[in-house]
Amino acid sequence: MSQTPEEPVDPRRSILLTTKKNCGIAEHDDSFDLDLVVAINTVLAYLQQLGVGPRNGFGIDGPLETWDEFMGPNPMFNPVKSYVHLRVRMIFDPPSTSYHIGAIREEIRELEARLIMYGEEQGMIVDDVVVINPVIVDEDPDDGFVDGQSFDVIYQNAKV
Repeated sequence: MSQTPEEPVDPRRSILLTTKKNCGIAEHDDSFDLDLVVAINTVLAYLQQLGVGPRNGFGIDGPLETWDEFMGPNPMFNPVKSYVHLRVRMIFDPPSTSYHIGAIREEIRELEARLIMYGEEQGMIVDDVVVINPVIVDEDPDDGFVDGQSFDVIYQNAKV
């Protein structure tokens, strides 16, 4: 849940503020916030297509939205922060040399592969289908039976 405006924002938890820091922008400098918010929301949509993040999508409006709100407390998704930084960097302020661009693209591919691999290990990805945020439906947990499973799917090979 987002913090209320009265609460201080922890820059280590805020999606916008950590991304600003990684882009070399001071926390108090808000001159690029709109551009960064748009880029971050684009990257968060990419992540959802990989099966990472809330089922119904996620977006930020400013510094109040946190990493925990987006990906929960699972430390296996910590590479998401690096992924968001690198993708935002390529949108917002791409490097000037082709070598540097190539290195960042390679790191992005590596992170995507690892996030997909983690999803497969957790049973979230089967064949070419990405199961986004599976939800176990168990109306009576004491009866020893799972009543069903609800999930959304996307196809990895689908053209978006």
